[in-house]
Amino acid sequence: MTVVVALKTDTGMYMASDGLTIQDHTTISSCEKKFQELFPNFWIGIGGLSSMKTLMRNGFEVPKHDGENLQKYLIKEFVPNLKEFMKNNEYLVNNENEPSRIESDMIICYEKNIYYLSNDFDLTPINNDYFAIGTGKLYAMTKLYGTGNIDPIPRLKKAIEASSHFDMACGGEIYIKKIF
Repeated sequence: MTVVVALKTDTGMYMASDGLTIQDHTTISSCEKKFQELFPNFWIGIGGLSSMKTLMRNGFEVPKHDGENLQKYLIKEFVPNLKEFMKNNEYLVNNENEPSRIESDMIICYEKNIYYLSNDFDLTPINNDYFAIGTGKLYAMTKLYGTGNIDPIPRLKKAIEASSHFDMACGGEIYIKKIF
């Protein structure tokens, strides 16, 4: 229950999120953003289980990118390592006759590119200059679409505010960071 946004502009790349966490029908205004830098210039935003964000920050080691094609690296190195990490920490959901999945989706920002990693580990490069995940994603993306003529920070703030206004699972502090 969240909203996480990535935005690419002529002046740089940004990530933003709300700060609300919901645990057992209780809302908690968190003091942590829902995106993080896993290694230099490799940022990830997580929508879904808040414990997954904490687990990744404190244990997931991103495999080294040796300069090969970025999408190939993400598919052949990053995703399998992430899947194994989730399996080892009992975050992988396995249902008969279905692919393994996690109970979260992710935005990856690396080398000024935006990727969407769905809960079944499908990696999609995003051609738009922005993307959002979480329950408030449609409100955020609609606001981003309609505000292309304003500066990035107020634009992101409006996107998170729209999600917080219309989606009861979004709210709390707004976190915005220029990442590149």
